[in-house]
Amino acid sequence: HLSTPENTVLAFTAADFEGVFSDGDGDGLKAVKVVRLPDAGHGALTLVRGKETDDAPQLGDEKPGRGSVDPTGPRGVTANQVIALGDLGTLRFTPAQDWNGDASFAFTVVDQTDTESVPAAATVTVTGVGDAPVAAAPRTLVPHETTRTDREKELYEYMGEVPYSSNPMGLGYPPREEINRIVEEICRAVPDVSVTLENGDLHQIWVIPQDVVAGLLDEFSKVPKAYIVDGHHRAAASLRHASRYGADEAHRAGRMLVAAFPNDQLRIHPYHRWVRAELSARQLEEDAGAVRAPVGLPARGEAMVITGQGCWSIRLSHRADEMDAVALHRNVLAPLLNVADERTDPRMDFIPDHEGIKTVVDRVAEHGGVGFMLAPATMEQVIHAADNRLPIPPKATFFVPKPRSGFFLSPRHGGS
Repeated sequence: HLSTPENTVLAFTAADFEGVFSDGDGDGLKAVKVVRLPDAGHGALTLVRGKETDDAPQLGDEKPGRGSVDPTGPRGVTANQVIALGDLGTLRFTPAQDWNGDASFAFTVVDQTDTESVPAAATVTVTGVGDAPVAAAPRTLVPHETTRTDREKELYEYMGEVPYSSNPMGLGYPPREEINRIVEEICRAVPDVSVTLENGDLHQIWVIPQDVVAGLLDEFSKVPKAYIVDGHHRAAASLRHASRYGADEAHRAGRMLVAAFPNDQLRIHPYHRWVRAELSARQLEEDAGAVRAPVGLPARGEAMVITGQGCWSIRLSHRADEMDAVALHRNVLAPLLNVADERTDPRMDFIPDHEGIKTVVDRVAEHGGVGFMLAPATMEQVIHAADNRLPIPPKATFFVPKPRSGFFLSPRHGGS
């Protein structure tokens, strides 16, 4: 039974397994076989390579932790994988982001005569550390994506230097008839600002009349919960920024600039994936059940795969209410490309749908690798994932409308 703090990678040693190994014939430990993986919502087992250091590895650390300097990134452990005694020191357990509790996996031990034991259970207790997203975020503000730690850190440092926020975080909320009525009444007037941008998008702004503000705020206070639909990294960085000041909503540092929309007025587009890795036609067809197909946008439940050898279609095996981005990770990225965590794997890149199919095709043609195109998630899938705290890869959704940065400024330094 081992333990690690929340958001901290646990490094195993050979001694962890030798300590529970005994053999009546006196044979030594030869290998460990992982017969059952941890629940994906709790974390993942990976193998790393490289020179050992003394640093305790943290999720998303730019400086690699002990035994984690392999430039190709960690390799995900698969079910029934055998790990030799000499490689046990490279085994890691990475907890799911901001999760705590007991995670378990099952293993057998193999002695020098290749005799395999009965399965035993290993438990890793991930202890909560009261990090800012859990301690400071009300449960009425619900995320659905995990964040990339390097990007969150960049924004946190940026917020410490730049005293104003100009890019609103997007929220979706369950529609309320009275809010719709008030907003429609305001929008019957001539807008105070009306700007058509270079891409043709029209942005219009109405200043809320002073005699309406209190009633509108009262209606918003009755909204049971709101979902973060754009700006997960900004939200996470803002919570860290608030905690550096010990701030609540009475302080400028404890507030976030947001744009809120009823859920039924939002549209979802996908992010496509590009991985700096190779997949052969044999792997695609035999291991993933892919079939040759013309380049085009996929249907829901399908992924289009582009390599230097052509284009394939993969029917994704789904679980109930599962987004295609999650099914792609479980069906293809983890087992075939050893992508343990899309947040931190340096081979991953994300391409928003509005950049078009050509961007994905050109990326593969110019830089190699593998492109994956996905259909958009549904709002029901997003709400299901958010309400059930299911682990979702980063960049799983792209919501519109998306207000342009710079129309509003909100101070985040100084007093109230």
